[in-house]
Amino acid sequence: MTVTDASKFDDMTIVSLTVDSFQKIRAAHVEPSPTGVVAVRGKNRAGKSSLIGSMMAVLLGRKFRPTLPITAGERGSKALLDLGRIEIIGAWKRDSAGAAKFSLAIKSKEGYKFGTPAALLDELVSNCADPGAFIEMTPAEQGREVLAALGLSDELTRMEDEVSAAFERRKEIARDERSARAEYESLRARTSQLPRVEAVAPIEELTVQLREANEANSKLERNRLELTSIEREGHRLASELKELEARMAQVKAAIESKREEYSALASEVASSKLVDTANLERLIQIASAQAKNQSIRDQFADASNKVGALEAQLSEANETLESCRLDVRKLFESVDFPIEGMRYDLESKALLLNDLPLAQASQAEAIQVGCAIAMLGDPKIRVMFIRDGSLLDADSLALIDQICVEHNFQAWVEQVSSDSAGVGIYIEDGEVVQITAGDSILVDSDGEAQ
Repeated sequence: MTVTDASKFDDMTIVSLTVDSFQKIRAAHVEPSPTGVVAVRGKNRAGKSSLIGSMMAVLLGRKFRPTLPITAGERGSKALLDLGRIEIIGAWKRDSAGAAKFSLAIKSKEGYKFGTPAALLDELVSNCADPGAFIEMTPAEQGREVLAALGLSDELTRMEDEVSAAFERRKEIARDERSARAEYESLRARTSQLPRVEAVAPIEELTVQLREANEANSKLERNRLELTSIEREGHRLASELKELEARMAQVKAAIESKREEYSALASEVASSKLVDTANLERLIQIASAQAKNQSIRDQFADASNKVGALEAQLSEANETLESCRLDVRKLFESVDFPIEGMRYDLESKALLLNDLPLAQASQAEAIQVGCAIAMLGDPKIRVMFIRDGSLLDADSLALIDQICVEHNFQAWVEQVSSDSAGVGIYIEDGEVVQITAGDSILVDSDGEAQ
């Protein structure tokens, strides 16, 4: 028989439990009622948790398994759960370093030993076999537990990741769109207030003209200065002419040369005039204003295009986000929750019962929900555990018993009690008293019935 044959098993509860050297329980053997509440009672630190913990460590996997459950002074411990058709054996042995090594085995009554016991238990046991612990979970933990039991955890995680990614993308685009729109509005206001300027030549051409005019003016000014200098020199030479008759010929030649030079330069000066640079400077200012205005208009056009593109992206992001959310809603519309009126709220990521958080449910409703979750998936090993049974009143225990009997379940309930009288299993200092229909069996620390 393989793990995939788990569906062929009949419903099973614990027919008998044998525990050896597990925490406070040195040796015990109990045969509980097949269905309904199995009360495990006793004083604090008497061993109630050890008895129930031995079953949870075997049935519910690693997270319920103590690191070192072996009773002090012993080399190993064992818990054997007889479920009628199969026996499940969990054993711990100390290694050379003193640590506990766990082994798990499942055997049929015919002696067949299953090859993959842990995987088989995963198929046979409820994902949440402790309804009391489920009720005490946070809303988020409850939601995750139920979704995992319904097989929706991975799919919802994937969908929620898609929703989160789409939301973040939309938020990023919206932020960029707001920034672009603010720039767009600012540029639009500046564009509408730009002053009107007359049309002139390009600023580069005007700049060249201004440079050439300045050079011409500078040259004319230098020529004027030079002309004045030559004129002074002529007068000096003419004065010297009277004194230097001996050098007259030489001076006359020099004077003639200077006169010729003067004549040429005077002719050039007479034919030249100053260029009006004021107009060129004015035109350059106009061209500069035109360039600045055009730059603002270009920025405005870019901002307008950017806003349009981001608006399109934002619309697409909104559609993607809504599509992701619609997929999640469709997923949950197809889910058959174990309790009528139960649903999963996507915003708070919590379970609701009749549109109210589970924390606001009555104790009876909470018990029904916890039991329904433990029964979710119709497990073949129909056992649940309630560790804080002392918090339940008689009516609550009766309701749990009724639900378990109706659905062929067995509920092991831990209760603090100093009175050994009553139906159930009473533990005191490692000794177990089993009381069934008025009969009591005392099992001492050596495992012998009295």
